[in-house]
Amino acid sequence: MSGLIDLETVAGARSTHKFARLSASKVRVVLDLIRDEDLDQAREELRFCSRGAATIISKVLESAVANAENNEHLSADELYVAECWADEGPTLKRWRPRARGRATRINKQTCHITVVVAQLNEDELEMRAARLAASGRRSADADRAARVAASKGDDEETGLNDDENGEDTVDDIIEEAIDETVIEQGEASGEDPDVAAEVETVDVDASDDTETEDEAANEDEKEACSWVKKLTPTVSDLGLPPTGNPAGTRTRSTRTTSSKTGKSGTSSERSFPMQLLAGSKSNVPGTVSE
Repeated sequence: MSGLIDLETVAGARSTHKFARLSASKVRVVLDLIRDEDLDQAREELRFCSRGAATIISKVLESAVANAENNEHLSADELYVAECWADEGPTLKRWRPRARGRATRINKQTCHITVVVAQLNEDELEMRAARLAASGRRSADADRAARVAASKGDDEETGLNDDENGEDTVDDIIEEAIDETVIEQGEASGEDPDVAAEVETVDVDASDDTETEDEAANEDEKEACSWVKKLTPTVSDLGLPPTGNPAGTRTRSTRTTSSKTGKSGTSSERSFPMQLLAGSKSNVPGTVSE
């Protein structure tokens, strides 16, 4: 199907998507929804359409609008869908295996989608402008221009403020604040600001001396702890035998027999020095030693 609108005489633009992997009959159902509709209405129809062809057609429509804005310098608010059609493309032949060694042919159809957008006539534009004025709203282009102008104004004001404050660095601001604080403290106490600055320096030196004294006290505590460890008696100092099972110890053992192998073995429960056994009764309170 050829276009009926001559774009050489009518302001507008077109966009074509070739070899779309859809059948022309499925695409034409969606194209009938947006034909002769303005741009906002066409976008809304495609947005809420449940057919798969709506996604591809919406991309073609946006491409046509971009061509009109960039190439023909037209406003998107003044456009409508003048024409749209779908031509059949080549068919891809594929085969599917079936029972008894047979095969069935699959036809994958393609199509060429074309969308043409054109500018509304003067009467329609006047009626639309009257409706916008009555509602108190602005067009999309007017809103965009206002936002751009506002952003440029903010950028210029920010640049001027940066130029004015660019000379003052952070270090200079901190030094000025410290000097003002020292002067105010000196005036409040009735002293000379230079004397107040010297007093502040002396306070810093005194804090350094306090830190040195704290470090010396910590070292003294460490030395005292080491001496306490040295003076603590150990097992060898008390005359007790070493751990394990040396001579002079008694081991209590029990005899066990394995239920699976029938072998017997011994297992020791605990061992303790005989010296402690000899003096255990005298050390227990409430007992009389023999």
